[in-house]
Order: sequence, then structure tokens, then C-alpha cells
Amino acid sequence: NRKRWAKLCNITFFGLLLVAFVCLEVTGHIDLSWVWVLSPIWLPLLISLVLICMGVTIKILLDHIKD
Repeated sequence: NRKRWAKLCNITFFGLLLVAFVCLEVTGHIDLSWVWVLSPIWLPLLISLVLICMGVTIKILLDHIKD
């Protein structure tokens, strides 16, 4: 029972931020573009993509330096 409850409550920081932004936007407490309201969805993906590209670039450069 406790494990099932833990799985149901497993929400990330970005998930909480998304819920907060949507609630604040819908109730009129903030006036942001929906692109920024929904940024907790795409921002982690963008950060991950940038980090992966940086890692691949570093790996390629290090392999090139060794040769």
C-alpha cells in the first residue's frame, strides 16, 4: 500500500512547476505566454539535448586529439 502511494505521489519539480504555472495562468494571476507556461515540459528536454550534444562534441574532440 505504501509503495503504491509513493508511485502515485511521484511528481517531479518540473511537474509541480507546470501545475502551478497553469493554475496561475488560468486564474489570471500571471500574464505569461503559453509557451512559457508550458516551459516545464520542454525545458528539461532542451537542457538534456544540449548536454548530450556537448558530451558528444567533447568525445569527438578528445578522440581527434588522441589521433
